[in-house]
Amino acid sequence: MSEYAGAYDAIGSKLEDCVDQRSHLLSFLSNKVSKLLPHAPQTALDLGCGTGEPASAYLASLGHKVTGLDFSETMVLLARTKVPNPNATFFQADMLTWEPPKGIHYDLVLASHCLYNFSADEIRSLVFKFAEWVKEDGFVVVGSAVRVQLLEEGIIQFDENGWAEAVPNTFIGHEFLSTYAMADTWRKLLESTGMKFVELEQGYYNRAGAGPEERTLVSFIIMHKDKDGKATGI
Repeated sequence: MSEYAGAYDAIGSKLEDCVDQRSHLLSFLSNKVSKLLPHAPQTALDLGCGTGEPASAYLASLGHKVTGLDFSETMVLLARTKVPNPNATFFQADMLTWEPPKGIHYDLVLASHCLYNFSADEIRSLVFKFAEWVKEDGFVVVGSAVRVQLLEEGIIQFDENGWAEAVPNTFIGHEFLSTYAMADTWRKLLESTGMKFVELEQGYYNRAGAGPEERTLVSFIIMHKDKDGKATGI
C-alpha cells in the first residue's frame, strides 16, 4: 500500500478535521469493545491507527497495552504526539508485510476503516493474518463503511463474491481506488478463518455539516477465537 502512503502523509491532521468518525467509533469502543477487554492491562493491536484517536487513545486510557500500526509516517508521528500515554506505542509499517514480534499475540485485533485501499485478495490474506495474530479466547473487530449514494446510483457494483474493487473515491482531496463489501460478505470471509461470529453492529452516519451524499452505512463485526485456538465458525 506504499502508493497511498504519500497521500495519507499529505492528509495528516486533516483526517480529524474533515472526517467525523470519532463519535460513532468512540461509542462503539465504549459500548462494545471495552467489554471484550474486561481485565486491564490486556493487549490490543490497532491497525491503520491513523492519528491514534480515538481507538488507541481510548484503549490506552483504560490501562490496556496498545500497539498502533500505520503505513503513513506522518500519521505515526501525529499519533505519538496526540497519544502520549505510555500504554500506547506506534509504529510505521505496511500490515501486508508486517509481523508481530515472535511469540506475541493480542487480546484484541482492531481493523477499523483501514482496509479500503487493499484489493479483495489482499483483504483475504490480511483477515487470515488477523486470526493468527489474535490470542486464543481473543477478539478480532473489523469496521467498514459504504457510502449510501454510491450504492443507490450503482457506482458500487459487487461481483459474484460480494466485492467491489477499484471504485474511484475522492477522500480529503486525494484520489483513491477503493474496495467495498457489505456486512454479510465480511462475515463470510471472517468465518472462513475459523473464528466465530459474535455480533454485528450497524448504523447510518454523516459528519457534521456534510450533505446527504456523504451519508454512510457503517458496520462493525466482532469475531472470537476459541480457547483451543481452532475457533470453529458457526
